[in-house]
Amino acid sequence: MLNNILETVKEIATNTVNNNTDVPADKKNLVVNTATDSIASGLMDNIGDLAGLFAGKGGNNAIMGTIQKTVVNALMQKAGLNSGIATNLVSTLLPAVISALSGKIDNKEGGFSLESVLGALGGDKKGSGLGDALSSLGKLFG
Repeated sequence: MLNNILETVKEIATNTVNNNTDVPADKKNLVVNTATDSIASGLMDNIGDLAGLFAGKGGNNAIMGTIQKTVVNALMQKAGLNSGIATNLVSTLLPAVISALSGKIDNKEGGFSLESVLGALGGDKKGSGLGDALSSLGKLFG
């Protein structure tokens, strides 16, 4: 489950970054990896509010703002992007990720349940929480 979420985030990040001419070619992989890691971390850090976010209910603007700031800061610090480029990139990337994940929740064809998403990101008793998430991120980028 967590791998599916991470792959979705990385796929969207790759497409968004590759279609953005403001990101230098030599930094595209670093930007994709940094954005994917930061978005995944942001989702995990805000696990308590994700149900409303994925359902499109109230409170999602604050969560989106928090995650966006985290990703923008990471892109500036780790990939050396300036604030404008990082902000423009994330303002396209983050809504696309949330939309894609929301569209997969409870979709009978290749989707997953909200409970499984929350369990994968936040840690359920079956061992698919933060430790596994960090391990999966390492494998995805390693």
